Amino acid sequence: LSFAGGICAMLLFGILPALMCLKGRIEEPVAQYRVRGGKPLIYTVITASSIVILIEFLREIGFWRWEL
Repeated sequence: LSFAGGICAMLLFGILPALMCLKGRIEEPVAQYRVRGGKPLIYTVITASSIVILIEFLREIGFWRWEL
């Protein structure tokens, strides 16, 4: 369950929504509804999710022994 819990959850709830938001900002630059934070917040979410995925992957292969 650690693979599904760590890696897939970050893909489904971290990276994919941020990428969809980024694509929406690129395709429609003047939209009625926007969330505060801009592109820096989107890139921060993508980076943080990628770090969690990297840590989970390293735990799966045995490189990361420290428990979070």
